Amino acid sequence: WSIAEGLPTARCAVVVHEGERALCCDVGASLKYKHSHMVSNLHLLETAKIVYTTGFFIISSFESILTLAWFAIENNKLFAINLSAVYICDSYIKELLEIIEFADCVFGNEDEFKCWGQAHEYETTDLLEITAKIACADKLNHGRPRVVICT
Repeated sequence: WSIAEGLPTARCAVVVHEGERALCCDVGASLKYKHSHMVSNLHLLETAKIVYTTGFFIISSFESILTLAWFAIENNKLFAINLSAVYICDSYIKELLEIIEFADCVFGNEDEFKCWGQAHEYETTDLLEITAKIACADKLNHGRPRVVICT
């Protein structure tokens, strides 16, 4: 186990009204995630077929996401990431771009993809074009195409 003394467990509240949603999150102890914990538990992924993470983890331990991504490449696992939030796409552009190079699957919602397009100065707001650009972005594992899913 990895314990961050004195910090609460992360929690999230979601309100959905007439198809619109709002999210409020307190990442709590996850901000103190230790890379050493990730390294000491990588063996647990040996039987996994897919390694999945969220963009939120960039804030907690970008080094750990890189470790996961390299593990996936080196062990021929699918690597998937969820963009997670507009502020992640806007404020962590460099980190997301680095991680996307590893990604076999990228998930996000319309707002996250539109933000991605703006942050990368795409000359379009068309979601199909934005997802196509992400699908065709640089990729380290050329053995399989990248799948991009916009919800």
